[in-house]
Order: sequence, then C-alpha cells, then structure tokens
Amino acid sequence: MTKPVAFIIFNRPDKAAIVFEKIRKYSPKQLFVIADGPRPDKERDVQLCEETRAVIQVDWDCDVKYFYAEENLGCRRRISSGLDEVFKQVEDAIILEDDCVPSEDFFEFCEELLDRYKHNDKITGISGNNFQQKNEYYKPEFSYYFSLFFHSSGWATWRRAWKLRDMRMLDWPSYRQSDDFEKICYDPFFRKYWTNIFDQTYEGKIDSWAYPFLFSSWSRNAFGIIPSVNLISNIGFDESATHTTMYDNLEASLPTYPINFPLEHPDVIERNRMYDFFTCEMIYKINALKQQAITDQNKLKTVNKLILKNDYENYNFFQRNVYIFGYGEYGILLKKILEIKEIKISSFLTSYNPSPNILVEGTPIKSIDDLDLSTPSTILISIEGGHDVSIINELKNKFKGYDLEIISWKDL
Repeated sequence: MTKPVAFIIFNRPDKAAIVFEKIRKYSPKQLFVIADGPRPDKERDVQLCEETRAVIQVDWDCDVKYFYAEENLGCRRRISSGLDEVFKQVEDAIILEDDCVPSEDFFEFCEELLDRYKHNDKITGISGNNFQQKNEYYKPEFSYYFSLFFHSSGWATWRRAWKLRDMRMLDWPSYRQSDDFEKICYDPFFRKYWTNIFDQTYEGKIDSWAYPFLFSSWSRNAFGIIPSVNLISNIGFDESATHTTMYDNLEASLPTYPINFPLEHPDVIERNRMYDFFTCEMIYKINALKQQAITDQNKLKTVNKLILKNDYENYNFFQRNVYIFGYGEYGILLKKILEIKEIKISSFLTSYNPSPNILVEGTPIKSIDDLDLSTPSTILISIEGGHDVSIINELKNKFKGYDLEIISWKDL
C-alpha cells in the first residue's frame, strides 16, 4: 500500500519535472501539492511559478489536493502551513521538495518505517539522506541508524510528530539553559553553532520551518532515522535556489544507492554519536569553526608576544584615553590583549562616519572627526600591510598641538 506524498514546489519547473517523474512512477493514492506564490520583487517568478505548477499532470488513479498560495509566504510559512493541511487529512506522509530526487528504494524504505514506528514517540522523522560517504569509520551494522538529525531533503513523518512542533519555539529560552541541551551538545563548538541557529530562528532572523521541527525533537529527547546508504540526490544547489546555492556543498547531487530489503532493524533505539559527530564536523561545518578558533588563538598569541616585547607601561596607557584605529581582525585582537592587561579601550576609530550605535566586541565605533582630545589620548593603529605609516602621518598632521600619542601596534 503506497503512502501519501506531499510535493513542495515553487519556481523551478525543470527540477520539479524530474522529481515528479519519480512520484509518477511510485503512483501514490494520495498526492498533496504545496506551492508558494511568486515573490513581488522577482519579475520572472509569475511565469516560473505557473510553469512549475503546470508540471503536475496526474495520469494515474490518485486523489490530488492542491494547496497553492497566490502571494509569496516564504519557506517557513508556506511549507509549515501546507503540511498543516496535509496532516489534517492523513496520519503519515512522504515529503519531497522540487529539488530532491528520490531513488526507487526511498519510497519502500519510508513505507516500512512509517508503519514500524507509527506509535513510537522516540522517533520523529525518517530521512532519505546519508552524508557519511567520506567518513572512513562508517561501517553500518543495520539498514539505518538513529540520529539527532533528520535531513529534510526528502523525508517522512507522522501527524503525531508534526503537531508537536512550535514555530515560535517558546520553550527555547529555558531549554537553552538546560542540562538536556548541554548533554546533546556536549562539544562546545557544536553547542555554540546550534545555540546561534536556534537563537536566530527564535528571533525570526532565519526563515525556516525545519529548525523549529528539529528543536521539538531535541526537546523531547527523540531521534530521526538515517538510512545506511544515501537515497536522495539534491539537485538544487545552484543560483536559482532559495537557500542551497553552493555548488561545492557536500550535500549537492550525491549519488543514490540501492538498499537491501527486508530491512535489518537496530536492536535498540539509541543515537549513534560517532556518525552524528561526523555530520556535525562536515555538514554543519563545526570543523571549520574549530580550525578558525585555532587560527584566531595562534594570531592572539603572536600579537601578544609582539606587544610583550617592550614595556607597554612606558606608554602611560592607564593615564590616557586609548583608542584603536581600525576594527578588523588585528584591531579586535589588540583590544582583547589590552583588556586582559586591564587597559580600557574608549572606542574604535575610523576615517568615515559609521552608522550610529554600532558596537564591535561591545566597543563603539567613532569617526576621527568626532574625537574629543580635551584629555591626553593615545591612538593605536591596528592597520596591516604598510598602510599604518600613511595613517599615522595623516593623523599627526590633523591633530597637531594636542596631547596625542599615535602608535602602530607593531611598535608596542
């Protein structure tokens, strides 16, 4: 017995046609088509949305429902409201977006697991993606594993799981401080990444339906299912995409593989931490954050050594207003080191008029034209590449007659 399919489309008729052919071959008895409306600032959207909707030509015995928005609602509202309508009518569904090409085995995989875990609240979603191909330690024992994550490039879920999500994420502020969140995100970089994602989603800065759904799963200590091989190829990583625009993304156009039936089921429901760690490192770029932190730490040590080579107390920083010209990488590093030495920075300086109330690392930015030199002051130049000399000369000419020291950070 086939499962209901929800097909989410927008403005990419060529890609939608490829996925629809896969749906036609599966021939579900129930099909829900969810489409957002054209964006008002994109002239071609009207035509492209019409062409994409025209792709849906059902020529098999099927009950089809169309949930078409006339105005653009955005990903968060359109997909969320569309799936709300789907789960008013069915208990479970397979969900495909217009750039997610499923393998033939994907549908059977979802069918079996939708039935097997129908009443199990520990499972909230079934993914078609597996991103472990480059993990040298990946040796699956069963047909799937349990994960913190569900990947929404082709997936399936139940009404019982969908109705638990809260698009406003009202429980996030308290969960953010909880032991449960710390246990899930035991790695500090992992925790920093997801805290930022959930903070921005909670504040409405990220237009996503998927993060609130993922949060609802985490807050209930539930898991997603990941197949032992990749069953979905995402062909949407190009300039026409709403979100996935990176050609070199590790998730882009991955090949699909056959999966053996009957499925071999894990003996217990528990998260595979090792595979999740790889997903965090590579897919969510936690490894890049770690490498950047190492780089920043090394730079901090280098700058610190340079500043320590002389007796900085000779500059009487504690009796003067101290400013830093430039608020780039070295300006921020210089501020951190001086504050460790309990030297207060009054503000960053720039040669143009910055936007009001802008802070960098908690410190305001001020134009040199607004500088108050009524008290003894020091300007530290944090500019690299030899430009510091010309800036020092410019500032000396501009502020002749004032009790002002102008020093390159390299001379400290």
